[in-house]
Amino acid sequence: MLLLTVEPPEYYPIIDKLFADKLMEGLETFGVNLEEMWVRVIPGDRELFLEFFLKVSKDSGLSVLDLKSFTEGILEKLCEEATSTFGKLYNVKFILKSIEIEEKHARRRHSQEYSLIVDAPQELRDKLERVGKGLAIKLKEWGIEFSGLVLALDRRNIDVVIKIDGKMSDYDKSALGEAVEEKTRAFLKTVLGKEPPVKAKILDAEDRALATILRKMKEMEKEAEELAKMEEVRTLMEALGKTPSP
Repeated sequence: MLLLTVEPPEYYPIIDKLFADKLMEGLETFGVNLEEMWVRVIPGDRELFLEFFLKVSKDSGLSVLDLKSFTEGILEKLCEEATSTFGKLYNVKFILKSIEIEEKHARRRHSQEYSLIVDAPQELRDKLERVGKGLAIKLKEWGIEFSGLVLALDRRNIDVVIKIDGKMSDYDKSALGEAVEEKTRAFLKTVLGKEPPVKAKILDAEDRALATILRKMKEMEKEAEELAKMEEVRTLMEALGKTPSP
């Protein structure tokens, strides 16, 4: 649970509503847990200057400089959103004045113990992988033991399939599926700037469908890699201004 302190305290509802949860969700996407947040609000004539002090723990390999850069980017975006919504009503502009981050030592986790497969066009794959990693962190925080996670773009929808260890009742599967859909939409909004429809399916140890899904995804990845190596395909994509990722 996030510990939030705001000075002066009368600004607490504004910071809590416009910044706290959104920043926490944005950082989760990068494998960073926001544990404490102190915000000083300095009112100007038509501006609200914000100073942030954050305590975080992280499981990702982000350096301190990268972490600060990512966090500044998220906060600047949140300031823009706050200005265009709440600020528009009151003719006030939110401005990020400073940010300080203190990293708490997180418990070191073992290497990745699950398979993450993303089925999406190349231009979206990296972003959806970040969503998948953020979702995996959230599942572990919820105490869910799982071994497989699939994100697939089906037209304009996102299908999420999670293979959990052990057995789970249909009721618990349904409840977990709803929670996964809600969290995935939040991650997608942070990463893509929009919330496409999400459908989650939870499979327990007795299900065999995931093996077929994983095999199909791997075959599609192999086919895509082979296709990308074809000279005529490379020529076509270069003509469209697209080059393969290094």
